[in-house]
Amino acid sequence: MTRKPRKSSVKTTVRGARRGPIQIVVDPAVSGGFLLGRFDVLIRGSVVSATAVEEIALLMGGEPVSTARYADPRPSAFEYGFHFNLPRLRAMASGYYILAIRARTVDGEAHEEAYELAVAPDDPAPVSLLSGSARSPGAPPEPGPPIIVYVEQADIDTDGALVVKGWMVSIAAPATVQVFVGDTQIAAVTPDEQRDDVAGVYPDYLNSALSGFSLSVRGDDTRREVRSVRVEAVGPHGIAHGIAVPLERLSGRRPAPQADVPEPVMPVAELRARHPVHMFCDSVTLSEDGLLTLSGWATCVDGIATILIYLDGILVGEAERGRERLDVARLYGTIPMSVRSGFEFIRRVTDTVRTEHLVRLLVRSGAGEEREETLAISSVQPAATVAPSGPEFDSTEPEEFRFQLDSPRVVDGSAVAIVTRRLTVEGWALARSGVAGIDVFMNGHRLGEVHYGLVRQDVGTAFPDWNNANRGGFIFHCPPRGLRNGTHDVRMEVRAKNGNILTQSFKIEVQKSEDEDDFAPIRRRVSRAESDMVDAILTDLTGTGMPLRFTLFLRQLGAVDTHALAATLNALRLQCFRDWRVTILADDAANRSRIDAVLGTFGEAFMAMA
Repeated sequence: MTRKPRKSSVKTTVRGARRGPIQIVVDPAVSGGFLLGRFDVLIRGSVVSATAVEEIALLMGGEPVSTARYADPRPSAFEYGFHFNLPRLRAMASGYYILAIRARTVDGEAHEEAYELAVAPDDPAPVSLLSGSARSPGAPPEPGPPIIVYVEQADIDTDGALVVKGWMVSIAAPATVQVFVGDTQIAAVTPDEQRDDVAGVYPDYLNSALSGFSLSVRGDDTRREVRSVRVEAVGPHGIAHGIAVPLERLSGRRPAPQADVPEPVMPVAELRARHPVHMFCDSVTLSEDGLLTLSGWATCVDGIATILIYLDGILVGEAERGRERLDVARLYGTIPMSVRSGFEFIRRVTDTVRTEHLVRLLVRSGAGEEREETLAISSVQPAATVAPSGPEFDSTEPEEFRFQLDSPRVVDGSAVAIVTRRLTVEGWALARSGVAGIDVFMNGHRLGEVHYGLVRQDVGTAFPDWNNANRGGFIFHCPPRGLRNGTHDVRMEVRAKNGNILTQSFKIEVQKSEDEDDFAPIRRRVSRAESDMVDAILTDLTGTGMPLRFTLFLRQLGAVDTHALAATLNALRLQCFRDWRVTILADDAANRSRIDAVLGTFGEAFMAMA
């Protein structure tokens, strides 16, 4: 293919620089490669929105090619990563592509960003981004999506027999891979095939080692002319990733399996750009009695898996991670664990102390990316007066807690953002003995207990030796009617199973809108699909496997308006949550009689109590 001269109009956007309610950027390094009979274009990027995003889609010709659905209850601004694949048959690969990426929020707001690509499969750089909003080269990379599906083989023979093979990774495993022809599902499977190549690239996804899948569908005359299939991976709570894949057409019946691999497929590692490791060693000293002391910081979007310390080429230990570094968080605010990026190493490592030593730090991310630094120690410090810590030395009792508040953002003891609607408190907490519970107080009064046990793979990567670190996340919602305008003191108490308590406090400023709809605790309309999703989330949080049951109390004061009461009960009867019961409190016998008369038309879901 010969490219026509064209001036690039790629717009670079620095991560975090808001241009509107929804911001879409892609990684300018769009890549592509051959995969059996296809050429696949790989597009990565992210969406930043002030409202929870429901779906992100890659469009070509106005039609969705790949879609990602999310289930995130957080109401504050946050970022969603996406990995989209645009598969093209070889004969249709070359050319100029006009694409769009569309993001839609849970409240129906949508935004599209247009992109233009030039694709020349035989060129050294086969894909070029010509126009569209792209991430600045110096900005941090996008976060990983919650679920990714990739199809390596999709073909159909003359009998209409289908074969679909690939892999799927999910943060919240398990997930199911489904295959559709049109709107009809024709096959489904849970991935369980060994894929060490995928596990090496996606170590922070729970099922990456057993992420492979193979689907074979018997021949059907009605499918002989099918040109494409839709493959969708569906995980818990509605998260999903789908892709439309063109089918390679075999010239006859499917041949018997061959021992030889027909053609090398695209390496899995090329499907995910390794996120860089950022690090710095603040200080390194070696005392005359052989005590090596280092401190610094290291952070990465994929989390930091290990920090190994070498002295003169010999491994002497691993640094302790998780120290608070607010200065690093200001530099790398888009990396969730940057605030806990500090590390420290204190250990007696040698009995022979020379005047010249080389200290090497090897930092490895959760995705396997490495960065190292070698430092020369040209002098030896006097012997330390503090006893070293390490497995071969006695030390004080280790810290019981690790705690991080992600939202609201707190600086100098006060939340930065003013609370205008509901208050959402979220983050993560760990305890050596395990977390028994976390309570939230406001102005000395207990508001309730947080939902604890949310999946946090980044925390699990950073603290692999801590109890239940992979599920250290928490979230708590205080509805708008529970907040009054003004300044309030919020206190959180993390209770460890050994009885210890960690207290964290901060102030919030509440300024609620005068619009009633802004602070109504119950929305007027909730779809059945949304109620089913919320019910699944709450059921999972309880860990009981049983659906959630609601009990409502309605208090009647003064003379009962039977028409208004009937309208209220009818509205409750028609609401979409299924398992519930209403108790009506009557203040005297006369009202009890009026209430009973109304209840007679509604059945056993309602009862009156004097």
